Amino acid sequence: MAVKTSKTSKVETKETTKTEVKPAKSGTTLKPSEMKKTVSEKKEPIGRYHISLDKEQNKWKVKLADGGKVIKLFNTQKEAIEYAESLCDKNGRGFVVHSKKGKIRKV
Repeated sequence: MAVKTSKTSKVETKETTKTEVKPAKSGTTLKPSEMKKTVSEKKEPIGRYHISLDKEQNKWKVKLADGGKVIKLFNTQKEAIEYAESLCDKNGRGFVVHSKKGKIRKV
């Protein structure tokens, strides 16, 4: 893409880079799960689940760090911890428990 500046006659070019996906060897087919592995080479950092008190609803919430969306609400902190532990077992993440005042209580 060429862009001309208004005061001079210089032409600036912008280059875009695209990730190329190499096709499979002839005679083989890739499963969708295998295609993801070839396309995405970077692994995202693993975040933690946070358990904290939602003061508006007076319930304990479980959500991902830097995630705006609450995964699930619970009446007790114990229920929220048990649910977060089950999520951690499935996803290989850790969790952090906050006190009622918001300070980190347990890592």
